[in-house]
Amino acid sequence: MKLSQNDPTSNSVSIRPLPKWVGVKAHHTIEEAGFFAGAALMHLDQVLLDAELPADLLRDRLAMEASLNCLTVAGRTYGLGDLRDEVHFLRDGDAPGPAGLIAMSWRRAVERPVSVASLKRALPHIETDLIAESMDAGRGTPLDRAVGTLRFALSSLPKDEAAALILADAVLCLSLAWKRLVPLLGVSLTRRDLRGDPDALQIACQKALVSAVRAHSDRAADLARRVERLNSIAVKLRAKGSEEAVALITSRDAVTPAHLASLRSSRSARRFCDRLIELGVIRELSGRDTFRLYGV
Repeated sequence: MKLSQNDPTSNSVSIRPLPKWVGVKAHHTIEEAGFFAGAALMHLDQVLLDAELPADLLRDRLAMEASLNCLTVAGRTYGLGDLRDEVHFLRDGDAPGPAGLIAMSWRRAVERPVSVASLKRALPHIETDLIAESMDAGRGTPLDRAVGTLRFALSSLPKDEAAALILADAVLCLSLAWKRLVPLLGVSLTRRDLRGDPDALQIACQKALVSAVRAHSDRAADLARRVERLNSIAVKLRAKGSEEAVALITSRDAVTPAHLASLRSSRSARRFCDRLIELGVIRELSGRDTFRLYGV
């Protein structure tokens, strides 16, 4: 069957951007910034409830963004392509480098419902008691609790900002009754925020939260449109195992042909992915002719 690259897709994606009036300015007090942060969280709560949202894909992509931000905070220059290679081309038995470890921690943190046990899986180098103590360090609103956790974790783990940010985002999401972690503070807080005046951390978190929600809303709408288009094309494909392959592609930041085991062989998977590229519904992410990575 010949498929057109211009197959129409519906414009039914209902995910909306964060309203422009929601934003924290330099002159705002903590109370004013808290109002805008609360409005941003309310908006994101609705985004996460949208049936069109490819939630697993969004979380995995944001986990990679949070990993890059944590590497920047740690003073390491890393590109998304390099980080993807660390994650997806690690051989069995090989130990990941520092960047790969951070990425593995974030990806594991978003994979399962938030709990002390799931966070221990994401942060195996952190004692279970310290994880539990960190999660109970804050009081008050969800953001207040997250900031309390972040302050405690930064003091307890002064050279492990990535772990501190994972714990803070976990507490924030748990306080909002979100079962799974969505990286928020982890993608936006800077080295200066984390290593500056502890008293300024509250408003820095409020600003970072609004910034993250704005970017996440736009990203969510874009991914929803891309996945909708891919699914509209995928139903016409006849390759055996294509349904399982598409399900994997629409749940991960990136895949290699080897990940698409339902397509019988890596060669079949490459041909399948190249066909989807021709149809304009996925992209090749590495820019290489070999060791290629694919994603929406």
